[in-house]
Amino acid sequence: MMSKEIWVFTECRKQGLTPVALELFGEARKLARSLNGKPCACILGSRIGECFSLLGERGAEKIYFSDDERFSEYSLDDYVQVLHELVTEYKPQVMIFDASSSGSELAARISWRLRLPCITEVKRIDVEKDGLAISRSCYQDRVYQNFMFHPERTLILTVLPEDLDSNENIVPGEMELVEAKPGHAMDRIRARSINFLKGDPKEIGLEEADMIVAGGKGIGKD
Repeated sequence: MMSKEIWVFTECRKQGLTPVALELFGEARKLARSLNGKPCACILGSRIGECFSLLGERGAEKIYFSDDERFSEYSLDDYVQVLHELVTEYKPQVMIFDASSSGSELAARISWRLRLPCITEVKRIDVEKDGLAISRSCYQDRVYQNFMFHPERTLILTVLPEDLDSNENIVPGEMELVEAKPGHAMDRIRARSINFLKGDPKEIGLEEADMIVAGGKGIGKD
Protein backbone atom coordinates (compact mmCIF):
# COMPACT_ATOMS: atom_id res chain seq x y z
CA MET A 1 0.00 0.00 0.00
CA MET A 2 1.38 3.41 -0.97
CA SER A 3 2.07 5.81 1.90
CA LYS A 4 1.18 9.52 1.95
CA GLU A 5 4.80 10.56 2.37
CA ILE A 6 6.54 13.11 0.16
CA TRP A 7 10.26 12.31 -0.06
CA VAL A 8 13.06 14.67 -0.99
CA PHE A 9 16.29 12.90 -1.89
CA THR A 10 19.52 14.54 -0.80
CA GLU A 11 23.16 13.68 -0.37
CA CYS A 12 25.46 14.56 2.50
CA ARG A 13 28.96 14.82 1.10
CA LYS A 14 32.09 16.19 2.71
CA GLN A 15 30.85 19.74 2.16
CA GLY A 16 27.49 18.96 3.81
CA LEU A 17 23.98 19.10 2.40
CA THR A 18 23.44 20.57 -1.03
CA PRO A 19 21.59 23.94 -0.91
CA VAL A 20 19.29 22.80 -3.72
CA ALA A 21 18.01 19.84 -1.73
CA LEU A 22 17.18 22.07 1.23
CA GLU A 23 15.35 24.42 -1.12
CA LEU A 24 13.25 21.58 -2.47
CA PHE A 25 11.80 20.99 0.98
CA GLY A 26 9.55 24.01 0.42
CA GLU A 27 7.83 22.05 -2.36
CA ALA A 28 7.66 18.91 -0.22
CA ARG A 29 5.99 20.78 2.64
CA LYS A 30 3.45 22.36 0.28
CA LEU A 31 2.57 19.02 -1.28
CA ALA A 32 2.37 17.28 2.09
CA ARG A 33 -0.08 19.89 3.42
CA SER A 34 -2.32 19.63 0.36
CA LEU A 35 -2.27 15.82 0.31
CA ASN A 36 -2.56 15.37 4.09
CA GLY A 37 0.82 13.69 3.96
CA LYS A 38 4.19 13.97 5.63
CA PRO A 39 7.37 15.71 4.29
CA CYS A 40 10.30 13.32 4.56
CA ALA A 41 13.97 13.27 3.68
CA CYS A 42 15.83 10.41 2.05
CA ILE A 43 19.54 10.91 2.64
CA LEU A 44 22.67 8.91 1.81
CA GLY A 45 26.15 9.79 2.99
CA SER A 46 28.95 9.11 5.44
CA ARG A 47 28.90 10.49 9.02
CA ILE A 48 25.67 12.33 8.33
CA GLY A 49 24.34 12.81 11.86
CA GLU A 50 24.99 16.56 11.78
CA CYS A 51 22.71 16.87 8.73
CA PHE A 52 19.60 15.67 10.58
CA SER A 53 19.03 18.91 12.50
CA LEU A 54 19.28 20.96 9.27
CA LEU A 55 16.66 18.76 7.65
CA GLY A 56 14.45 19.10 10.72
CA GLU A 57 14.73 22.87 10.50
CA ARG A 58 13.45 22.59 6.92
CA GLY A 59 10.39 20.69 8.05
CA ALA A 60 11.37 17.03 7.67
CA GLU A 61 9.12 14.92 9.91
CA LYS A 62 10.83 11.66 9.06
CA ILE A 63 14.31 10.88 7.71
CA TYR A 64 15.17 7.69 5.84
CA PHE A 65 18.94 7.40 5.82
CA SER A 66 21.89 5.14 5.18
CA ASP A 67 25.21 6.10 6.76
CA ASP A 68 28.07 4.24 5.12
CA GLU A 69 31.59 5.06 4.00
CA ARG A 70 30.67 3.90 0.50
CA PHE A 71 28.34 6.90 0.23
CA SER A 72 31.03 9.50 1.00
CA GLU A 73 31.15 10.27 -2.73
CA TYR A 74 28.46 9.91 -5.36
CA SER A 75 28.26 6.46 -6.95
CA LEU A 76 25.31 5.64 -9.19
CA ASP A 77 25.23 1.88 -8.58
CA ASP A 78 25.62 2.20 -4.79
CA TYR A 79 22.90 4.84 -4.51
CA VAL A 80 20.45 3.05 -6.80
CA GLN A 81 20.71 -0.21 -4.86
CA VAL A 82 19.76 1.38 -1.53
CA LEU A 83 17.07 3.66 -3.01
CA HIS A 84 15.55 0.67 -4.80
CA GLU A 85 15.19 -1.15 -1.47
CA LEU A 86 13.79 1.92 0.35
CA VAL A 87 11.18 2.82 -2.27
CA THR A 88 10.12 -0.82 -2.61
CA GLU A 89 9.58 -1.20 1.14
CA TYR A 90 8.09 2.18 2.11
CA LYS A 91 6.33 3.27 -1.13
CA PRO A 92 6.27 7.10 -0.88
CA GLN A 93 3.52 8.92 -2.77
CA VAL A 94 5.99 11.31 -4.44
CA MET A 95 9.80 11.21 -4.54
CA ILE A 96 11.55 14.46 -5.51
CA PHE A 97 15.08 14.73 -6.89
CA ASP A 98 16.80 17.94 -7.90
CA ALA A 99 17.18 18.24 -11.68
CA SER A 100 20.98 18.03 -11.56
CA SER A 101 22.99 15.50 -13.57
CA SER A 102 23.18 13.07 -10.64
CA GLY A 103 19.56 13.62 -9.56
CA SER A 104 18.31 13.10 -13.10
CA GLU A 105 20.14 9.82 -13.64
CA LEU A 106 19.10 8.48 -10.23
CA ALA A 107 15.45 9.33 -10.87
CA ALA A 108 15.54 7.68 -14.28
CA ARG A 109 17.22 4.52 -12.97
CA ILE A 110 14.81 4.11 -10.04
CA SER A 111 11.86 4.74 -12.33
CA TRP A 112 13.04 2.09 -14.80
CA ARG A 113 13.88 -0.51 -12.17
CA LEU A 114 10.55 -0.26 -10.37
CA ARG A 115 8.45 0.61 -13.45
CA LEU A 116 7.31 3.86 -11.85
CA PRO A 117 6.17 7.04 -13.66
CA CYS A 118 8.81 9.76 -13.90
CA ILE A 119 8.45 13.42 -14.94
CA THR A 120 11.61 15.47 -15.36
CA GLU A 121 12.48 19.19 -15.36
CA VAL A 122 9.37 20.06 -13.35
CA LYS A 123 8.70 23.77 -12.89
CA ARG A 124 5.42 23.72 -10.97
CA ILE A 125 3.28 21.29 -8.98
CA ASP A 126 -0.32 22.04 -7.97
CA VAL A 127 -2.78 19.85 -6.13
CA GLU A 128 -6.26 19.79 -7.68
CA LYS A 129 -9.31 17.69 -6.86
CA ASP A 130 -8.57 15.44 -9.82
CA GLY A 131 -4.94 14.85 -8.87
CA LEU A 132 -1.56 16.52 -9.32
CA ALA A 133 -1.23 19.18 -12.04
CA ILE A 134 2.41 19.20 -13.10
CA SER A 135 4.11 21.60 -15.50
CA ARG A 136 7.54 20.89 -16.97
CA SER A 137 9.79 22.86 -19.28
CA CYS A 138 11.49 21.63 -22.43
CA TYR A 139 13.46 23.06 -25.33
CA GLN A 140 15.29 25.44 -22.98
CA ASP A 141 12.09 26.87 -21.53
CA ARG A 142 10.60 27.61 -24.96
CA VAL A 143 7.79 25.10 -24.45
CA TYR A 144 5.89 23.94 -21.36
CA GLN A 145 4.10 20.62 -21.04
CA ASN A 146 1.22 20.09 -18.60
CA PHE A 147 0.29 16.76 -17.02
CA MET A 148 -2.54 15.62 -14.76
CA PHE A 149 -1.39 12.73 -12.61
CA HIS A 150 -3.57 10.50 -10.40
CA PRO A 151 -1.26 8.96 -7.76
CA GLU A 152 -1.73 5.20 -7.69
CA ARG A 153 1.98 4.37 -7.60
CA THR A 154 5.01 6.33 -6.45
CA LEU A 155 5.59 9.31 -8.74
CA ILE A 156 9.25 10.19 -9.40
CA LEU A 157 10.01 13.87 -10.14
CA THR A 158 13.10 15.90 -10.92
CA VAL A 159 12.40 19.51 -9.97
CA LEU A 160 14.04 22.76 -11.04
CA PRO A 161 14.50 24.76 -7.82
CA GLU A 162 14.91 28.31 -9.05
CA ASP A 163 11.21 29.17 -9.01
CA LEU A 164 10.32 27.54 -5.69
CA ASP A 165 9.10 29.70 -2.84
CA SER A 166 10.87 28.71 0.39
CA ASN A 167 10.11 31.88 2.41
CA GLU A 168 8.11 30.19 5.13
CA ASN A 169 8.26 30.14 8.91
CA ILE A 170 8.89 26.56 10.01
CA VAL A 171 8.45 25.28 13.54
CA PRO A 172 10.51 22.07 13.84
CA GLY A 173 8.70 19.22 15.58
CA GLU A 174 9.54 15.67 16.50
CA MET A 175 11.46 13.78 13.84
CA GLU A 176 11.50 10.04 13.20
CA LEU A 177 14.68 8.34 11.96
CA VAL A 178 14.57 5.19 9.82
CA GLU A 179 17.94 3.61 9.03
CA ALA A 180 18.50 1.47 5.95
CA LYS A 181 21.46 -0.92 5.96
CA PRO A 182 23.16 -1.54 2.60
CA GLY A 183 22.23 -5.09 1.54
CA HIS A 184 24.45 -7.88 0.28
CA ALA A 185 23.66 -6.83 -3.29
CA MET A 186 26.09 -3.95 -2.72
CA ASP A 187 28.87 -6.49 -3.31
CA ARG A 188 27.80 -6.69 -6.96
CA ILE A 189 28.36 -3.00 -7.68
CA ARG A 190 29.94 -2.59 -11.11
CA ALA A 191 31.56 0.85 -10.72
CA ARG A 192 32.75 2.94 -7.79
CA SER A 193 33.80 6.55 -7.37
CA ILE A 194 37.57 6.91 -6.91
CA ASN A 195 38.04 10.65 -6.94
CA PHE A 196 36.04 13.85 -7.38
CA LEU A 197 37.46 16.52 -9.68
CA LYS A 198 36.11 20.03 -9.27
CA GLY A 199 35.22 21.91 -12.42
CA ASP A 200 37.09 24.90 -13.79
CA PRO A 201 35.91 27.97 -11.80
CA LYS A 202 35.57 29.83 -15.10
CA GLU A 203 33.08 27.29 -16.43
CA ILE A 204 31.00 25.98 -13.50
CA GLY A 205 27.51 27.32 -12.84
CA LEU A 206 26.92 30.08 -10.30
CA GLU A 207 25.02 27.67 -8.02
CA GLU A 208 28.22 25.62 -7.59
CA ALA A 209 30.63 28.51 -6.98
CA ASP A 210 32.30 28.93 -3.57
CA MET A 211 32.29 32.70 -3.96
CA ILE A 212 30.58 35.12 -6.35
CA VAL A 213 31.93 38.63 -6.92
CA ALA A 214 29.77 41.09 -8.84
CA GLY A 215 30.02 44.80 -9.54
CA GLY A 216 28.13 47.47 -11.45
CA LYS A 217 28.75 51.00 -12.68
CA GLY A 218 29.11 52.25 -9.12
CA ILE A 219 32.61 50.83 -8.77
CA GLY A 220 34.00 53.16 -11.45
CA LYS A 221 36.50 52.28 -14.14
CA ASP A 222 38.51 49.95 -11.90
